[in-house]
Amino acid sequence: MSFLLCPCKLCKKAGAKVSLFEKLFRTFVVHPFIKQVFGIMKKELQLSYTRFSSLKEIPADDLEVVKAAQDATRKAHAPYSHFHVGAAARLKSGEILSAGNFESEVYPAGLCAERSLLFFLESNHADDPIVAFAIASNPDERECYPCGQCRQVLVDVQRRQKTPFRIYMTGRDSATMVDSAEILLPFTFIL
Repeated sequence: MSFLLCPCKLCKKAGAKVSLFEKLFRTFVVHPFIKQVFGIMKKELQLSYTRFSSLKEIPADDLEVVKAAQDATRKAHAPYSHFHVGAAARLKSGEILSAGNFESEVYPAGLCAERSLLFFLESNHADDPIVAFAIASNPDERECYPCGQCRQVLVDVQRRQKTPFRIYMTGRDSATMVDSAEILLPFTFIL
C-alpha cells in the first residue's frame, strides 16, 4: 500500500502519511464538512492597478496633478529624514491644491504630505470632491506610496465624499495608479 502526505491544514492529519483512499475520503468528505460546519473558507484578494513605465503615459489632466505633487516636494520641511514628500489633488471644480510633509523636532508631531493636504481639503473644500490625487517624493528613485495612516484617511475622505478618486503614486519616471483608495487598504477600519 502506498502512502501520501495529507496536505490538509483543517484537520489533525496535516502532514501525516495517509493512504490514497483516506486522502480521497478526506478531500471529498471530511474537508468539505469541516469547512461547512466551522465556516472555514479560503478566499483570494485581487488588486487592480495601472502601471505607467513613463510619466508621459499619464493622461494630461492627471499629469498636471502629478507635476503639482512633484513641485510640492519643494514645500516640504524634512530636516531629519531628508525625504521630501508632496501631495496634490484636483477637485471636481478643476482647482489643484498641494501640500508637503512637515517634520518636527518632536517626532510624532510631524505630518505626512497626504494628510496635510486631505485635512486642509476637508476643512476648506468639503463640498468640492477630489477627482485625482498624486504623491511624489524627493529623492524620487522609486515610487512613493502612502503610509498606513494616510491610506486610512484617503479611505475616510473617499467615503465621506461618496465617490472614488484616482491615486497616482509616482517616482522620477514611473507611476502606479489605483481607481479607489480602498484598493490601497482593502480591510479598512470602520467605526
